[in-house]
Amino acid sequence: MARPSFTIAVAAWLICLPPGIRASEAAAAPDVAPPDITATAPAKPDEQLDEIIVQGTRLWQMHKAITDADDRFFARYNEINKNHDFDVHCTMEAPLGTRLKQRICRAAFQEKAEEEWARALLQGTAANPPDVVRVAREDQYRKNLLDVVRGNPELMKMLRQRDALEKKYEAELKKRMKGKWILFE
Repeated sequence: MARPSFTIAVAAWLICLPPGIRASEAAAAPDVAPPDITATAPAKPDEQLDEIIVQGTRLWQMHKAITDADDRFFARYNEINKNHDFDVHCTMEAPLGTRLKQRICRAAFQEKAEEEWARALLQGTAANPPDVVRVAREDQYRKNLLDVVRGNPELMKMLRQRDALEKKYEAELKKRMKGKWILFE
């Protein structure tokens, strides 16, 4: 089975050739059936030709679709959620020691704990480390998140769509990485 992009490229190349050349090349290759020349009459100079658009999806576009789905989900979740300590905010941050930014999503209580800890360090006072606060409130956050999502069919639908996007992305990544160590795209 020929690759679709190769088949389209060959078909486009053959269409661009004048009819006489297409017939002579087909005759030179005995194992290939000659194309039907009568079906493709040459275009008149003033006649508009059909345009064929071939569009592929880049991995970064698929990844962006997942990120956009996350943003829509968290925006809707934050609207519905009654306990604003459990609202989720996502930012692009470069972790300490690197310039490479990563997307990091945190609950509002985690952000508040980090602010209080940084303030306490600067003022020389005591405060709970953010990781301790996160671990202490993680079960409450998880219960609240599940309650809000289970109580709203729209959020459940958004999660299913996001999951489908991620599965599609992972399958495509696996297909494109087959036999490769690095993928340049």
